[in-house]
Amino acid sequence: MVTATKAMAHNRKTTSQIVGAIVRRPNALRLLAGAFCSALITLPAGAEPWRVVPQISLSETYTDNAQLAPSASAKDSLVSNITAAIRIERQGPRSSVSINYSQQQLFYSDFPRLNNRQNALTSSLTTQIVDNWFFLDARANISQENQSAFGSAISANAAANNQDRTETRTYQLSPNIRGSFTDRAVYQLRLNETQSESDRGALSNAVSQSFPTTRSTEWIGRIRNASLAAPMGWALDLNSLAVRSSVIGNKLDARLSASVIYGFNSQLHVSLIGGAERSDFASVDRKTNTTYGAAVEYTPNPRTQVLAGSESRFFGHSHNFIFAHRTPVTAWRLASAREIATLPNELATRNGGVLASLLSDLVAASIPNPVARAEAVRNRFESVGGAPNPITTGNFLTQRPYVTKNTEASVALLGLRNTITATVSQSDRRSFGNLPAEAATPNTFTNDDNVRRKRASLSWAYRLTSTTVMTLQASRTRTDSLLAPLLHAAPFILIPRSDQQMHSLFITKTLGQHTSASLGVRHVKFESTAFTSYGENALVGTFIVRF
Repeated sequence: MVTATKAMAHNRKTTSQIVGAIVRRPNALRLLAGAFCSALITLPAGAEPWRVVPQISLSETYTDNAQLAPSASAKDSLVSNITAAIRIERQGPRSSVSINYSQQQLFYSDFPRLNNRQNALTSSLTTQIVDNWFFLDARANISQENQSAFGSAISANAAANNQDRTETRTYQLSPNIRGSFTDRAVYQLRLNETQSESDRGALSNAVSQSFPTTRSTEWIGRIRNASLAAPMGWALDLNSLAVRSSVIGNKLDARLSASVIYGFNSQLHVSLIGGAERSDFASVDRKTNTTYGAAVEYTPNPRTQVLAGSESRFFGHSHNFIFAHRTPVTAWRLASAREIATLPNELATRNGGVLASLLSDLVAASIPNPVARAEAVRNRFESVGGAPNPITTGNFLTQRPYVTKNTEASVALLGLRNTITATVSQSDRRSFGNLPAEAATPNTFTNDDNVRRKRASLSWAYRLTSTTVMTLQASRTRTDSLLAPLLHAAPFILIPRSDQQMHSLFITKTLGQHTSASLGVRHVKFESTAFTSYGENALVGTFIVRF
C-alpha cells in the first residue's frame, strides 16, 4: 500500500511538471512531433496491426479561366495535378494514432508562375500515460483557409488559382486527468494548448508581411457526483480561455459555475446553473459578471437525442440546441449554438464534416466499433469519388476571439443505389474589440470579422452499376457584413458581400482492387464587391491508385 501510494504521488508530481512545462515554454507545441514519434514506438504489442495506405492520383483539368479573372479577361489552360497521399492508423488498448497527409503539385501549361504546392494534414494521437488517470491527446493539422470572409470558397479539388487561399498550420497538445474521490465524486481536468499560424493573411503585419501566430490556452475542469442514477445531482465547472498574439496582446475569459441536476427518470434530466465570469474580451479592463442558466437533456431511445441549454453571459445569451434522430435509412440533425470561439481551437477540433457525421450515425447500429465505422464511411465517399467535406466550412483568418452563432439543418439518406445528403446553414461571427491601426490593411472589406454566412448544399450519388457511380453536387454560399446597416449611412462606401455557386457532375468507375478513375465537369460563379467576380467551367479527369 505504501509503495502504491508513493508511486501515485510520483505520477502526480511528474504530471504537474509536464503540464507546467507546456504552459511555460512558448514553443511547447513543437513537442507534438516528439509525442507522435513516442506513440509510434510505444504502442503495445496487443494493439491492432498498423494500417498503412499510400495513394497517388493524377488529374488533368481543362479550365476556361485559370486565373479566376473577369469574363472579359478569362484565359483557358490545362492544369496537371499530381497528389501523393498516405494514411497511417493503429488502434491499441492504451494508445491510438491516425495520420492522413497529402501533398498536391499543380502545374499550369500556360501560366507557369501559378505553379504551386499545397499540403493537407489531419492527425491525432491519444495515449494513456498513467493507467486510468493521466491521458495525452495531440493534434496536428494543415489546411487551406480563406484569408478573408468575402473571398472565393476553397474547394478540395479546384485546380484554378485562388488568390485568397493560404496554408494554415494548427497544433494542439491536450494533457488531461480523470479520476474519483472515493465513491462520492468524479473529476476531470483538461488543458488545451493550441497554436495556429499561416504563410500570409489578410491581416498581415505591416512589417513582416506574415500572419501573426495566435495561441490559446484553455482549461476545462469539472467535479460532479459519482452516481448518475441518483434523482438529485450536482456539478462544479471551471472554464478558462486565454488568447494571445502580437496583434491583440493577451485576453482572458474565466468562468466558475455550479449546477443542480434533477433526473425525472433515466431519459430526462434538468439542470439549473449559476456562477460568475471574469473577462476582458469585450473591454480594456477585466470585468466580473454573474451568470445563470438552465439545460434539459432528453434521450427517449438510442436513436433520438434532444439537448437544449442557455446561459446569461457578459456578451448576452449563449445557447446550445441539438436534435438528432435516425431511422434505418435516414439521419436527421438540427443544431444551433452561440458561444465564444477562437480560430486555433476551431481549426484544431474540426471533424470530417457534417456529411461524414450523418453517414456515421446511419451505420452506427450495424458497425459499433468507431474505427471500423470511420473506415466504412471513408470507403463510401471514395466509392462515389467525393470527399466528406469538399468545401471548407467557412473559417477565415482572424486574430480576435469572437462570438459565433451557428444554425444548421441536415439530412442523409443511405440506400442500395442512392446516397443523398442535404444541408442548410447560417453562421454569424462577431469579433470582440478593434484591431490596432498598424495591423490593418488598406482594404477594410477583407478585414471585416463581423459576417453572416448562409450556405445550402445538395449531394446525390447514384450507383449505375456495381463499379460505376454518378455524383451530382450543388452548393451556394452567400456572405454579408453584419456592419452593413452602419455602412448604408456612409456615402461612397460599397457594402462588402460575396455570393458563390458551385455545380459539378462526375462519373467514377472502379477499375480494380486498388485503382479507380473519374471524369466530370464543374461550373463556378462568384460575385463579390470586395474581390474580383468571375465564372469558371472545367473538365476534370482523375486516375487514382491505392497501394
